[in-house]
Amino acid sequence: MPAFQEDIDSYFSIYLCYPISKAKLGQVVPVSCERRLQPEIGWGYTVAIWVHITRGKAIISVKPSLFKNLDALFIKQPEPRQLYTLNWRKKIGSLIGSNDTGQLVHVLYCRPEKCRLFQIPECRRLLESDIEAYVKMKLDLYPSCEPDCLVRDIQRNILDGIAFGVFQKGKLVCVSEAPSIGHMQNLVEEVGVDILPEYQGWGYGKAVISAMTKAILHIGRIPLYRCNSRNEASMRLAKEVGYENHSDIIQFREPDKS
Repeated sequence: MPAFQEDIDSYFSIYLCYPISKAKLGQVVPVSCERRLQPEIGWGYTVAIWVHITRGKAIISVKPSLFKNLDALFIKQPEPRQLYTLNWRKKIGSLIGSNDTGQLVHVLYCRPEKCRLFQIPECRRLLESDIEAYVKMKLDLYPSCEPDCLVRDIQRNILDGIAFGVFQKGKLVCVSEAPSIGHMQNLVEEVGVDILPEYQGWGYGKAVISAMTKAILHIGRIPLYRCNSRNEASMRLAKEVGYENHSDIIQFREPDKS
């Protein structure tokens, strides 16, 4: 197995509380995981059930109180590819008393030899002096965010991490960032992108992801990109830059009890 795939597997093994390398081809492995009890760093929500499918094998990581029922559900073990079906996604969601079929997310990665850069003069690396414009853009997109927390996150992303943006007439309209995720920061960086709706379709997203990917590869790390399966434009954009499929995640969040 190429080293970059081993590193990505190790990265997600930490989330799953199980080493992906131990799973065999065609196997579905149920796992009890304390990590499912708390919000992930930077996400703001808890993933009660994490289904991870990669290269013909699958890990299903659940909070400890669900493990017994999960184990019983898999007495007749499905093949990993069957976990994509509506029938199995409903069965898994029923473990948390939900009719939800989970959120399917594609995980992509980029190798140096595959990277295809798309450059425009309006795109540049963000500096400390850009924090105010960065905060304003984020609040325009996510008005419910707490401003002080947002400022701290953005300061960290610019000063300790990597961030690129596109400006139009002095206004920040598109950003890509690699926020701190808490583990394997020296090997893996997750690429995020935000763009103001009125500037979509202008190539700005491709420009900031290109710049971010080049910067991550330059320091010898692996760029990862997560994309909701329903967001075909985002998936297409990443592949135009040179990203390719690695794995799929189906996430189930606890139902809102309020």
